Amino acid sequence: MPYWAKPPTAFAKVQAYDGTNWQNLLVQSADYKNLRVSVFSDNLRAQVHDGTVDGRSTANRGLITQTYLYGFNGSSWDRLRCDGHKHLYVATGFASTYATGTTTDSWANALEWTGAMNYLHKTIIIKNTGDTNSMDYKVIIKAHATGSEYEETSGTLAAGDVAKIVLNNHYAHVIVQVKSSTAGSPTDYRIDYCGFKA
Repeated sequence: MPYWAKPPTAFAKVQAYDGTNWQNLLVQSADYKNLRVSVFSDNLRAQVHDGTVDGRSTANRGLITQTYLYGFNGSSWDRLRCDGHKHLYVATGFASTYATGTTTDSWANALEWTGAMNYLHKTIIIKNTGDTNSMDYKVIIKAHATGSEYEETSGTLAAGDVAKIVLNNHYAHVIVQVKSSTAGSPTDYRIDYCGFKA
C-alpha cells in the first residue's frame, strides 16, 4: 500500500486544566493502568492507609476520614467533648452544695432540691450543728414536680448528731423538712447534698 493510502497516525490524551495550563493525567504505573486521583482541601491531601488493626485484612486499603459527634443544645449543633480520662462528656456528672438554717416549732422546708431529677445517685447528710437542743427531720420525694408527696424517711437528731440518706432512684423533687423537737427550743442545722449522673 503506498504511504499516501495509509491512515494518519493519531493519539489522544486526557488532560485537566489547573487554572493556567493543561496537565496530563497520570496512571498508577506501567503495570497498573489505574488513573491517579487525589482528594484535596486547599493544599491538604486526603490520605490512604492500610487497615492493619484488629481483624481487617492488610490487603485492604482505605481512605482516612474524620468524623465528629455533635449534640443539639436547643439552638445549634456543638461537638461533644471528652474529659481528661477520655470519657465522653454527656452532661455535668457531679454536683454538690449545702444549706443551713435554724429550726422552728413547725415543719419547714430546709432543702428543696428541684434539680434532683438530673441525678440518679443522690446523697443527703443532715447534721444538727447546735449544742443542746434536738431536731426532727423528714425527707419527702416526688415523682413529678407538682405531684404527690411521699415520705421517704424521717428521724430525730440530738445536738451534734448526723444522718445520711442515700437515694438511688429517679425522683423529680426532693424536699428535706425540719423542726425543733421541743417547742421553743430551736437548733441550727446544716444539710450537705450531692448528686451523680450514672
